[in-house]
Amino acid sequence: MRVLLIEPPPNPNWMLYPHTPWVGVWMPNTGLIRIASALHKAGHQVKVAEVWAQKLSTEKLRRMIQQFQPDVVGATAITATVYSAMSYLKFAKQVRPEAYTLIGGVHPTMAPKEVISSIPEIDFAIVGEGEVTVVELVGLLEKGRVAARGAAGIAYDADGQFVKNEARPLVENLDDLGMPEHQLFSIGSRRYRFPNVGPLWLRSPAWGVEYTRGCEFDCKFCVKPVLWRMTLRYRSEEQVCDELELITRKYGVKSGQLFANDIFARRDRLEELIIQMEKRRINYRFVTFGRADTVMENKDLLPRLVKLGLVMFWIGVESLEQDVLDHISKKTTARINKEVLKVAEEAGVPVLGPFYMMGFPEHDLKAMQSMRKEALEAIPRFSPGLPAFTPTPGTPLYYEVARKGLIEHYDYSKWDVGGAVIRTEHISSDVVNRESRKLGMRAVFRPSFVWGQLTSGTLHGFLQAFMGPAVALNMVSKRLSRVKNFLVKMVRSWFKGPDQLEMLYEEARQSTMVYAEEASKRVQATEPNEEATSQAP
Repeated sequence: MRVLLIEPPPNPNWMLYPHTPWVGVWMPNTGLIRIASALHKAGHQVKVAEVWAQKLSTEKLRRMIQQFQPDVVGATAITATVYSAMSYLKFAKQVRPEAYTLIGGVHPTMAPKEVISSIPEIDFAIVGEGEVTVVELVGLLEKGRVAARGAAGIAYDADGQFVKNEARPLVENLDDLGMPEHQLFSIGSRRYRFPNVGPLWLRSPAWGVEYTRGCEFDCKFCVKPVLWRMTLRYRSEEQVCDELELITRKYGVKSGQLFANDIFARRDRLEELIIQMEKRRINYRFVTFGRADTVMENKDLLPRLVKLGLVMFWIGVESLEQDVLDHISKKTTARINKEVLKVAEEAGVPVLGPFYMMGFPEHDLKAMQSMRKEALEAIPRFSPGLPAFTPTPGTPLYYEVARKGLIEHYDYSKWDVGGAVIRTEHISSDVVNRESRKLGMRAVFRPSFVWGQLTSGTLHGFLQAFMGPAVALNMVSKRLSRVKNFLVKMVRSWFKGPDQLEMLYEEARQSTMVYAEEASKRVQATEPNEEATSQAP
């Protein structure tokens, strides 16, 4: 069958937001690469619409669909991009009514009922790991819709009744999936550039490589315990390095992300990866993730990773308050969270973050201000990542804040950790946003931060010393930017009329918001010890 996979931007107005730091904008979604590869290996004809990389306007996408004549159209989505994915699938259905539409990714996995019930144009949702499921589903679709409903790991609407089939077992050996078929995407395109690796004019094409899947911890705010069922699986270090060699030497990729939820989770595996990368002399500047406690347990490996090409490190600190860490089941301590920042600094690893989450349910104004002070003292050379706590639908913490009525709105386009969407039990989301902005502004204007970047020994650090304050000042002009974008849209509509994708996006936003608000009311009506999953999205 002919399958068109769409990698949607965060918003159909993607041309107005050229620096939006989403996967799919600065780097392809590795999950979609895996899905495309699985379908292609199964004998299907696969085409990928990379809206950002290929500069696909509404009309260009229309022509692509008309020329390719897909039998199946699929898209991927996280919570903040789900409206965009929905609008592209609605658009594909209008251009090619006979095509089946599929949606997968984190949000459809966590909230399949919401997705299916809100948008009738979506035929199936892929729930969970998708490589095996999508191959079976597309194969069954050759026999028709009824036959396809027998596939495991999917959700769909059957004459007004939501149906979620049994979960599919996870892939035990990730090596069995084989090497990703990068040629299906625009690998090597300079439209894909990692935003934190070197100055803009020196950035090479970026590409991500998957190393591990899953996590064995059960943090209450995280999707991974649901998505990966508290398992941790590895690709072999040989296969990972084979892929790194391929993308760096054949396609000229020199930077990107080494996808591992916690690269320090297994010391023996990490040591083997380091040995393989050193032996093969792989030239790849990368960022990756780690937990504070596992970094501390294996801190002697940090300098070796830096020598290999680690240029930025994401550490999910979440909080410096032990009560909050215990509440979210982080299973680490405030002391370790403070120590890991010093260790990273000594190893010369710039920390993108650490991710201090602002606005947990128990935060009051005094706690926010204390957190701000502690964060500035803990990280003298680096700028803290300051995401507002954003509850992902389907997680335990989502049900908690929904049951308490703390969620202020259900406009998922704003659930991007850039601003608070919940009020705490003591203060409004506006106060949370104000305190978060204060921390961000003070962080990059500190003499210690500027001096730390100047003496980092890297061109990127030298530029960051001046770019950090510039970025902070740019935050002040956000409102002016919104006015500019509005005027651009208005002028464009005068000449071209309303864009079809923009109208479909708004339809998806409105219908999904209505469903999510109703689902939240059902959750609020349940008791804390009741099973809320059936009541929520």
